[in-house]
Amino acid sequence: TVAGLPVAKKFAYQALLQRSGRVPALAPNKAQNPSTATQLIGGALYACVEVNCPFRIWVDPTTGVVSSGEHDDFGGQIPVFSAHSRVDPDGVVNYFAKGYRGGSTEQLALNSYGRIGPDGKVMNRTQFLAGEGAPPAFLHDMFVTASHSICVDHTLRADATKMVTTGYFEFDRSRNVRLGVLPRDASGQMQPDWYDLGLP
Repeated sequence: TVAGLPVAKKFAYQALLQRSGRVPALAPNKAQNPSTATQLIGGALYACVEVNCPFRIWVDPTTGVVSSGEHDDFGGQIPVFSAHSRVDPDGVVNYFAKGYRGGSTEQLALNSYGRIGPDGKVMNRTQFLAGEGAPPAFLHDMFVTASHSICVDHTLRADATKMVTTGYFEFDRSRNVRLGVLPRDASGQMQPDWYDLGLP
């Protein structure tokens, strides 16, 4: 058996079910189970995962009953979010996210950084590349200072062209770990300043 083939078959089967109308068609950034973390954003509770936009949930304060809402891409401004965002003392949510997995190879490689204010409105956002070749497998962790946000460009890469074969996740020893530093108000197509840590 070719490694990864069962997963590829499952993806193809789900796509066929969606095209036939037997199951609802979902956008790729709304198709995964948002079960990694919960996050208060603008006073609203969301379930988050790396490859989706946030998913709105409610908890009844009297009964404790949890109710599901729907995915919220903040008016198309946040197609993908992070399961590991950071909230500063003023209630501003800072996030880095890997590329949108439903699009082209170029879109998959285009990572995002942004902030959401305490009022739940997007304050700023930018998109950036993390070097040539396969993008980072995840942008799981980040750091926030008073003036900058910092992402970790690690050596674990995710190569979508290897979904059916081995090597989708690959530790690339030719890359060193880098820190990408952006001003917290970065917007447009601002690229991080990259600092090479000298080790894979």
